[in-house]
Amino acid sequence: MTRSALITGCSSGIGAACAHRFAAAGFTVFATARRVEKLAALTAAGCEGRQLDVTDPESIDRVATEIEASHGGIDVLINNAGYGQQGAFEELSLDDFREQLETNLIGAIAVTQRVLPRMRERRCGRILMLSSMGGRLTFPGGAAYHASKYALEAASDVLRFEVARFGIDVVIVEPGLVSSEYGATSLARLAGRESGAYTAFNAGLRAALSRSFEGQIPG
Repeated sequence: MTRSALITGCSSGIGAACAHRFAAAGFTVFATARRVEKLAALTAAGCEGRQLDVTDPESIDRVATEIEASHGGIDVLINNAGYGQQGAFEELSLDDFREQLETNLIGAIAVTQRVLPRMRERRCGRILMLSSMGGRLTFPGGAAYHASKYALEAASDVLRFEVARFGIDVVIVEPGLVSSEYGATSLARLAGRESGAYTAFNAGLRAALSRSFEGQIPG
């Protein structure tokens, strides 16, 4: 039986690249995304495309149950799903903060908690937490995003200690800018009022983000 890998957020970027790499290494890759139609290229490359929303416990359980039934368990979990909420701290709504934490932090925790019991029973497994350089340093406008990544790293450091006795490794990955839809999503979700105390700040933030992702944002 081939080893299995469950990867979240595979519609583009790091998630898609991981799916290709693990498939080439001989894993049965369950590449997941909220919109399964975005996984066509990966399924054509031999991956198993599945719909999974990390904020939806039912979809998490459905995919994990399938893999456990067909492969006995999940050998590698890559928690990659996430996005970057941008905007001045004062102008971000509480819902902006909640949604960012729900996806980047709580979503990763939910998927991990679902797969851990079987990993523990089998006494083997590896969990990769896709954090960011933004989990070690901060930039203006990124309060919600940085909060999610700093918290993810803290939780992962604790988890690593707790599950090492069961043969489970927890690895934090901290990438910088990559060619993906992340930049476009960050710009699209930039929060801020059209006028007010942070008008100039928001304009500067948009310009800085555009420069940072120059050549990587479609259109």
